[in-house]
Amino acid sequence: MGLRRGVSDFFIGWPTPKYHGLFLEVKRNKKYTESERSTETWIMQELFIENMKSVGYWGEFCYGWEDGKRIIECYLHF
Repeated sequence: MGLRRGVSDFFIGWPTPKYHGLFLEVKRNKKYTESERSTETWIMQELFIENMKSVGYWGEFCYGWEDGKRIIECYLHF
C-alpha cells in the first residue's frame, strides 16, 4: 500500500499461542527477477519481516491471493 517504506501491507493482530500477530507483504503472483528482489524497498520489506519475527510475530511474503489465503489459514491454526 506504500504507507511507510518497508512496513508490510497487511497485519492480523490476532495472537496465537505461538505468535503475537501476522505481518503479510503482498506481491503479485509472478516470477520476480534478481534485480526486482534487490531493490531498496524489497530489502527494507525483508528486514522489517525479519525484525518482527525476532520479537515474536510471524511475517511472510505472499505471491497472489491463493498464497495469501494459505498463509493466513496456516497462521490461524497455530
